[in-house]
Amino acid sequence: MTRTTVAVVRPPPALLDLEESVRRATGHVTEAAREGAALVVFPEAWLTGYPAWAFGLAGRRGRTAQRRHARLLERSPVLGHEGGDDDLAPVRAAARESGVTVVLGLNERAGKASGSLPRLCGSSPRTRPGDRS
Repeated sequence: MTRTTVAVVRPPPALLDLEESVRRATGHVTEAAREGAALVVFPEAWLTGYPAWAFGLAGRRGRTAQRRHARLLERSPVLGHEGGDDDLAPVRAAARESGVTVVLGLNERAGKASGSLPRLCGSSPRTRPGDRS
């Protein structure tokens, strides 16, 4: 039987701060790899967090709800779309350099190159050591 060491990241992200959350995620990936992990797992919507006030705001018409939803949207990452948008590039690089696989829970938004309207969707992208993006 093959054994795999899994690291589960528990420290919080920087709420609604994409740059700082990516910096923290990169550090957690590097540290987990140094401690012997082959797989590093982050909780659901970890990257920039998922504030309680965000539940159900997308469809509401009130100004406050729309402003708060827009704030969550603008602070959510764009993932590896053609055209250069990829807010997770530092995390991908850390995974590649450390030789670990990362599962990172986040809310993503469409990038300029994706050709779609701004939106949020929850996802858990995997970054493997051999990934090029």
